[in-house]
Amino acid sequence: MAAEFPPPGFLQWGRSGVDPYEEHVGPFYQNPDQQTMTMLVTPRMCNALGILHGGALMSFCDAALYVIAREHTYETTGRVFVTFSFSIDFLSRCRAGAQVLAGGEVVKVSADKDLILVHGWAKAGSDGGRLLATFRGMLRFAGPASIPGHRGNKDQLARL
Repeated sequence: MAAEFPPPGFLQWGRSGVDPYEEHVGPFYQNPDQQTMTMLVTPRMCNALGILHGGALMSFCDAALYVIAREHTYETTGRVFVTFSFSIDFLSRCRAGAQVLAGGEVVKVSADKDLILVHGWAKAGSDGGRLLATFRGMLRFAGPASIPGHRGNKDQLARL
């Protein structure tokens, strides 16, 4: 019997029509209480060898930065951030059908709260078993904004 997906406590990440790229690569699911994100690897996420494509894993980990740093970003504060810097180390591989889990921690928030440094990990398996990658990212404040289609819409302009 296949494990339930998405697991209990996980909600679909993103909003329809807001980020077409993430909709194309995903779907991704977040657990805001645990600051983790998961995805089920599909054949369209894999390369010609049938292995999860590095770009798909990078996109997933980039999105996970925002779940990990949730208490500092739009969902909680109304402040919009963009990825300013991102690096990843690939350590293992997985194939279609694998569940990938990502999590991590906020390492530093600048004094003016405009930069957030996050360290994270991605693991394969419903239990978050085998380490696939470690990643680091820096989020930069882009300004207060109105995100189209967002339920908590702010009536201000972004300074991107």
